[in-house]
Amino acid sequence: MQELRKQRKRPNRYDEVGLFSGILFCADCGSVMYQQRYQTDKRRQDCYICGSYKKRTRDCTAHFIRTDLLTEGVTENLRKVTSYAAKHEARFMKLLTEQTEDGSKRRNAAKKKELEAAEKRIAELSAIFKRLYEDSVTGRISDERFTELSADYEAEQKHRA
Repeated sequence: MQELRKQRKRPNRYDEVGLFSGILFCADCGSVMYQQRYQTDKRRQDCYICGSYKKRTRDCTAHFIRTDLLTEGVTENLRKVTSYAAKHEARFMKLLTEQTEDGSKRRNAAKKKELEAAEKRIAELSAIFKRLYEDSVTGRISDERFTELSADYEAEQKHRA
């Protein structure tokens, strides 16, 4: 959580960085939710609003959540978790450990899949490069075109390696 807070962007126009900035995402479109302030003579209301709706970049509706309600909900949830942890410390530690291990397994599986995709593409690039060389030798493509394409494929292969 602290790492996420370090990654937060810039303060809003009131020179504030919201407590939840950078960690809220729209449940429908997945866009970041931005802090917004509505202010009248009688009251001030802060909320977080869907970035896609705010910027009109995608078809998303005005998803928002009031900051005071969000803070209240998170605080209540933290109270429940800490109360449970205090009453059932051993069980809580076991659940926490299992959750951490599950997260690590999922991350490792995703990284393995990414590695396999990169290795597959590297193999494809080798095959493409061989065919490209053969086309150059047989005169099906010009030397200039061979040089240009081979440089592109070699750069991609180095990037993936």
